[in-house]
Amino acid sequence: MKNPDKLNRKDISNLCKLALDKGGDLVPLKIPSSESLGEGLTNGSILFHKDKWLLNLRRVGYLFYQSENKQKFPCPWGPLVYLNPENDVVLRTTNYICDLNSDTLEVDKWRKTDTTLLDRPPLWEFIGLEDARLQFWDNKLYQTGVRRDTTVNGQGRMELSTIKNDESCMEIDRVRIEPPNDPTSYCEKNWMAINDMPYHYIKWSSPTELVKVDPNKGTSELVKIVDQSHIKTKRDMRGSSNIIKYKDYWVGIIHEVDLWFNSESQKDSIYYHRFVVWDKDWKIKYISDEFDFMTGRVEFTCGIAFDEKTNNFLIPFGFQDHTSFMLSLPESVFREVTNMEPIKTKESVKKTTKHKTLHNFIHNPFNAKAAFKLGEGYFKEGHWGSALGFFLRAAEYTDDLDLQYESFFMVCRCLANKGGRDECEQKMWLQLISLDPTRPEGYGAMSSYYSWRGNYHNAYFYSNLGYTLGKECKPMIKSTGAIISKSPLLKQTKLFGSSYGLMKDKLEILKDFISNPKNHNPALHAFMSQEAVKYKLVQ
Repeated sequence: MKNPDKLNRKDISNLCKLALDKGGDLVPLKIPSSESLGEGLTNGSILFHKDKWLLNLRRVGYLFYQSENKQKFPCPWGPLVYLNPENDVVLRTTNYICDLNSDTLEVDKWRKTDTTLLDRPPLWEFIGLEDARLQFWDNKLYQTGVRRDTTVNGQGRMELSTIKNDESCMEIDRVRIEPPNDPTSYCEKNWMAINDMPYHYIKWSSPTELVKVDPNKGTSELVKIVDQSHIKTKRDMRGSSNIIKYKDYWVGIIHEVDLWFNSESQKDSIYYHRFVVWDKDWKIKYISDEFDFMTGRVEFTCGIAFDEKTNNFLIPFGFQDHTSFMLSLPESVFREVTNMEPIKTKESVKKTTKHKTLHNFIHNPFNAKAAFKLGEGYFKEGHWGSALGFFLRAAEYTDDLDLQYESFFMVCRCLANKGGRDECEQKMWLQLISLDPTRPEGYGAMSSYYSWRGNYHNAYFYSNLGYTLGKECKPMIKSTGAIISKSPLLKQTKLFGSSYGLMKDKLEILKDFISNPKNHNPALHAFMSQEAVKYKLVQ
């Protein structure tokens, strides 16, 4: 397995940048953080149904931490880790079926797929239908994805789920599909559903294996194998998107992957993609060079569609397992990258976009300030998983020590705001302190960490340590709400100082709180009110 640091990436395109430069668009795909709980949304699929675009988004229950560059700030668990809630090691998937605004390509409505009717106690740590693709076959709405929680060894199989086509999005049937020629295979995934051929999938791309599924029994048969030895790629061609009809061809997106074991013996990866164009007999006629969407190591798509009104291909994709986007790719660009013959199309007109921060990042994907700015936007909206990823990228692609510190500060704040990951949060704050022991912010955060948990001895220890060792620092980016001076540390030191007999300081702070509550940390108001009553400063 190759280490990606030794790979030559200069020939890998930034497809989103190419699209934007030629009149395309890129739009973030979001649902409110109150629904997603700040977790990542990724790996979308798309379907045109009843005069509207439907989108499936996958929500993952973890926060994904992957070092994308030289790891300047090692996570205690290594360069790649799924940050789960304490005492919860599962990788949980929840699916949402969304209505897409045809003009803006943003999510208008969302409905969580209700699986309660058919769910059973899981037998494996990967829970839920992963990387679901939408189909509409025989007047029924389906999701096809891989499920691994029905066996004790995590054996993966494609499943065909029938979804009630109304506001309930209730799963009313579920069929587990056995492969046609190898019932003992460990994991079947990423079969590419063919929109215009009900219950047909491309199981493998090279050679191309066409499979038909019985939706009632879950059996499958190999319909056709087409030799593709004339196609030379560096790696195996694996499935990604659904397959659509385009002119006289079949079109889909496949992926290739480099796998290796990192310094901590973790299985790491980097993904590459290609457009594939088959003729009517399933011979590969055209194939693009490998590309990435926006220079991430882990990118994936489950969908592709062609919008006949705009002559654009619509491609939803996930970035670093934490954020989803919709790429609008002009038809001319698609034909260019697949080396198809050019056709006359209307020149795409660049529209004024409200996603300037995102577009700036696409044109400067390794610029730390651009990544930080994008992370800041997701942070303000409560999308902690997305924000964490972009702050981490900012930290690793800058040599500015202040920006490194502030970026990693925000990585820690994402963990803190998401909650339920106490050990992760504690270790990450300690990592922050080790980056620059002279800055007070990390100590202040650790003091708050312990005060929230009622450990006021440790709260005093870190606030006092920060006030003693920390120097007055440059103001941090104020919109992030970070501690920007040592004064809060002094207040916290005095507040918690009674644990060490410093009653005079504590009473001083409590009296000031009674007179001026707005001058004190809102998170401590309840505690301070109780203390004021305890010491008979108020009735």
